[in-house]
Amino acid sequence: MNTIIAATDYSYDATNAVEYAASLCKQMDARLVLYNSFVIPVHAANTLLPAQSFQHISDANTEVLRAMAKVIADKYEIEVLFETSLTEIREELDRLVKKYAADMVVMGMKGSSLEQKMFGNTTTAVIAHATYPVLSVPSGLTFNSVKKVLFACDVTCELVDSTIGALNKIFDGLHAQIEVFYVNAKIEAVADELFSPDVLAKLPLSLQQYDFKEVHGVQIIKSIREEAKSFGADMLVMVPQRYKFWESILHVSRTRSLASQGEIPLLSVPNRK
Repeated sequence: MNTIIAATDYSYDATNAVEYAASLCKQMDARLVLYNSFVIPVHAANTLLPAQSFQHISDANTEVLRAMAKVIADKYEIEVLFETSLTEIREELDRLVKKYAADMVVMGMKGSSLEQKMFGNTTTAVIAHATYPVLSVPSGLTFNSVKKVLFACDVTCELVDSTIGALNKIFDGLHAQIEVFYVNAKIEAVADELFSPDVLAKLPLSLQQYDFKEVHGVQIIKSIREEAKSFGADMLVMVPQRYKFWESILHVSRTRSLASQGEIPLLSVPNRK
């Protein structure tokens, strides 16, 4: 069964992302797992409360999550499970993705800011860490079904089998029109190679359109945003590249930038062996 995990801290953006994830589960015939990384309130942690008091706080949080799961299950007519823990969120998401064989994790994304672009937030930290697809949902975005998906693909990045498998499963589950938007500063030199049978055989099976365009450096983000708007995309899919240490210090991730500035959901699919 397809499974989507939605992480929530009960904030506005997280709750909005949960609603989006539930609608997506409806479209993909998937079950939803709500996850809350429970944090002991600062004022409680700084006191000498007995262990049973902390347990009471934890139990109350579990009941809140249970009630939320029931409301969403009834509203969207989908199966909804829930998990909560005191474990660090990235570590726990790793465990839950394996436990439920989840297809993706959905998280909310706050509005754009310079600080967020440079240093990110919890969602961009999870994207950088994850070995599984992560869908970031912009603040306030409502679900209107996913009919068109723009896959922004770097031609210099060779997709590993696990990435291709994840893309195939997600694209097939969405039943959406997919446009592949290749970005490369030297597109003319590699276009023939991209059309070769060996390369095309490795691309996700459900792709319907191939679009080759030349973009340069800082124009890449702008070009992807413009193409998403022109195509009328309901979702943007990217495969982030890994950078060596010194490169990562100087480089502001395109995926992070698009996630923080996005007007449509961004699905980040890791490309790791």
